[in-house]
Amino acid sequence: MKENNQNYFKKVKRIIAVLSALAVVASPFYGISYVSAAPFVFVTITSPRNASTVSGTVGVGVKTSDDSAVSQLQIYIDNIPLGPPLTRAPYSAVWDTCSTTNRMHKVSATAKDISGKNWSTFILVSVSNSSSACAPATYSNLILNPSLENGSATPDNWFSAGWGSNNAVFNYPITGRTGKGAGITISNYIDGDAKWHFVETAVTPGAQYLFSNFYQSDTATQVVARFTYADTSVSYLPLGAGIVSPGWTQFLGSFTAPSNAVSVTVFHLIGSAGFLFVDDYSLSQANSLTFDQGMVSLNFDDGLPSFYTNGVPILDSHGLKGTNYVLSGELGNSSSITAEQMLELQSKGYEIGGHSKTHRDLTTLSDADLREEIIGSKNFLESLGAKISTFAFPFGTHNSLVDQIVKEAGFTGSRTALARNEGENYKNNNPYALRSKTVDASTTLAQVQQWIDDAIKNKTWIILVFHGIDNSGSQFSSTPQTLNAICDYIKSKNVKTVTNAQGVGMMTQ
Repeated sequence: MKENNQNYFKKVKRIIAVLSALAVVASPFYGISYVSAAPFVFVTITSPRNASTVSGTVGVGVKTSDDSAVSQLQIYIDNIPLGPPLTRAPYSAVWDTCSTTNRMHKVSATAKDISGKNWSTFILVSVSNSSSACAPATYSNLILNPSLENGSATPDNWFSAGWGSNNAVFNYPITGRTGKGAGITISNYIDGDAKWHFVETAVTPGAQYLFSNFYQSDTATQVVARFTYADTSVSYLPLGAGIVSPGWTQFLGSFTAPSNAVSVTVFHLIGSAGFLFVDDYSLSQANSLTFDQGMVSLNFDDGLPSFYTNGVPILDSHGLKGTNYVLSGELGNSSSITAEQMLELQSKGYEIGGHSKTHRDLTTLSDADLREEIIGSKNFLESLGAKISTFAFPFGTHNSLVDQIVKEAGFTGSRTALARNEGENYKNNNPYALRSKTVDASTTLAQVQQWIDDAIKNKTWIILVFHGIDNSGSQFSSTPQTLNAICDYIKSKNVKTVTNAQGVGMMTQ
């Protein structure tokens, strides 16, 4: 018997030696990596889950056991590359499942280490999209002369405008992305801005609109919608920022026309020394897909202690859950809840979301600082045990680079605030530009009740954003009495309440 045991262990040792030489590594998701020798790099697909069912837009996230040993990583759908190779962590890509058929699909990832060896893994997921979920979302272009092709000294149905102390020079025609374009150059700048804009076009209050244009610039730019009302008054809504782009780049934005608005134009403006060239504009009414029923989310920004002390008992007494957006760099300070309190909320069904590390205006930061504020913050919270799915932009500000890094970090959605795109969310909205309504010291209960009623009537999703829950009277605060009354109204209307992560999940179904 002893001899048999010895032979058995000898065989085991030989098998281990062979496996070590081949370096065959099985992933926990049934994928296998084949290389010629150690050291090993384990590749794991973290989202979606193996054997899960997905639909709409899906974030594919991948982790490796040693990012420093990886020179690049490629994500595949059915062995077809999903986007370009990724050269740094976090490794993620956005998969539009509407571009595939409803069946089982292979999602795989291959990491190449610095010696040129490949390490791979895969999972299998089922795609299930309804016909409505993948329906086209727009109608015809509402802008006259959208590509600026018609005109001599100026493009037909377009205007140049500006203000302040600067020497803006407007140029038309210039060589555009397709045919003619329009340009602005500023060499001396003190203040103000300059822009080309199209003649105002009629809008329907409450309707969604999608805007886009192509541009080149050597300085940061801004895109702003101007609404005109029946009494000729106007209001302005920032749609986002354009990053420096020496090549033609597309800006994408959306908005909901305010109540009583009759028309709109959009400014793509330059507010510093430099140049801005524009071409190929589009404005169209979205084919808004509604949810099965109206929904409400309760968001609490900054992880303030007053929310934990005063707000949580109110929500708990009503059987409601909220999304708490915390600042990773403030956890445990006097201005924030503790890590233990954060995890306690999560265990009770509250969502914990990312809100950056230090609440800086992300549009003003370098690439490295952005990654620390967004990716570093998420990684830190997750290291504490938090499950982070959605992000809230500090101050509501974001631009194309911020959006890109939020997606790279593996967030499934992100929310604006304050001056950013107030309004309701539809099922086919961009999940990375969620609209919201801020509840502060000046907001009345009647206003909030009307927002909730509109969401129920229109079968849309309204996100209510709170900050402090106290009796301080400060601008960004709401009293416990106001929050309690809002929760009472939500319960009386029997409206569905969801966390932001749950709402985003319904947008992609």
